[in-house]
Amino acid sequence: MTWITAPALALMLREMLDAGDTDGAIRWVTEAVSNLAAANPKHVPREVIVRPGSTGDARWDTLLATSFAYAMQVNGGRPAPWMLNATPLAVDWAWGRDGASNELIELIRGETPAVFRSKGILTRPRDWETW
Repeated sequence: MTWITAPALALMLREMLDAGDTDGAIRWVTEAVSNLAAANPKHVPREVIVRPGSTGDARWDTLLATSFAYAMQVNGGRPAPWMLNATPLAVDWAWGRDGASNELIELIRGETPAVFRSKGILTRPRDWETW
């Protein structure tokens, strides 16, 4: 398995977001989270889940932390405190769905796992299922 550490991912996201490549950012965070979710938590290298620096965007910082928490919940592990303590967003964000209709946003809201909902991020489990 190829690991993408949280610190390396934060740096990649910063570069992609600065370049306006949100599609690339979505692919990389999905890949990292998918790998982590599929792993046996006892075999996750410590450096993978070390608290990262900022992505340069508060929404993506919260997304990175919360998505890693979600992956650890899925794989039966225990999320690190930094993953759970991310600042909730002031306004709900339908991640990866900019410009979505209100109907779609409400559908996604109804399927959003609690860990994401608590941070104001709207996403469905299938958005993370590449494993």
